[in-house]
Formats: sequence, structure tokens, C-alpha cells
Amino acid sequence: MSESPPVVIAISSQTNIIKPQTYTNLSTIYNPSELLSAKSESDFYNSVITTSSQDSNSIYGFLSANTNLSYEDSIIRIVDFFQHKEHINIIICDMMSKHSGFSSYEHIHPGFIHKNIPFFIRGSILKRLKFSDENNMLQQALTQLTQMDQIVFHIAEPLITRLHEGSA
Repeated sequence: MSESPPVVIAISSQTNIIKPQTYTNLSTIYNPSELLSAKSESDFYNSVITTSSQDSNSIYGFLSANTNLSYEDSIIRIVDFFQHKEHINIIICDMMSKHSGFSSYEHIHPGFIHKNIPFFIRGSILKRLKFSDENNMLQQALTQLTQMDQIVFHIAEPLITRLHEGSA
């Protein structure tokens, strides 16, 4: 396996500390704003894009306030998937929905993205991405990328957890 690519995860809430990962070449950037409005969230994601170098080996992840990584090796699995082929530029994965008292599995279909879901992209397409300050901005960003003929690849494992009110 080649050298581990740098992974940058942008997390829209400073109170959402992600699960520790075994992947060593990982940076996390938290939204410094305590306001969680669509405007502050989109400004934060767009600032990550404009301040990042356009390194095609890098991988960027965008997580919303109510999501987290499911396993300590979630990033390793995502990076391994990117490394299968150079033309893989966008990855989504299934999710675990955590409620107080129970968890459920949520299959995410790459051809029918109908809600905000976290996603990961290769650095080579980072500058093509622009977040709007409307609701469902992650969904809109993915839709924007698919309209530019980018294919969304899917990992059929719940590597991301969606947290619901009252869950820990």
C-alpha cells in the first residue's frame, strides 16, 4: 500500500467531538462559531475549501453537527476504498442511527440522496465544491457534484452514525 493520504474532516459543530480514529494522517477542523445556522455552517465549510491546498491525494470529509464516525477504523475503511481506483472522487456510506435506547441501520442509496448525509471527496475536486446557506446543504453539495458528472460511490457499511435527540 502506498503512503497514507492526508485526511481532513470538517465538522460543523465545535461540540461534536468525533470518535478517536486509528488513522494517523488525520486532521479535524471544527466550526469555531457557536451559532449553528445554515449561514455559519456554509461559511465554515466554504472557508475550509478556500484555505485548503488542492492536493489530489488528500481526502476531505464533511460531517454535520448530528453525525459522528461509527468505528475507530472508519477513516481507514474510507481511505482504503478511495485507494482502489483513481477515478473514485466521492464516497458516501451507510449510516447507523442512534436513538436513546436503540440503534438502527440506514441504507443510503447513491443514486437517490434525499437528505443531508456526510460525504468524503478527493482533493482534486475540492475547488469545484461550493456550499449554499440553505437547508440540506450537504445534499445540495452532492447534487451539485453529480451535475458535474461526478459519480458518487457507496460503501455498504455504517461507518457514520447519525445522533438523534437524547442519544449519547
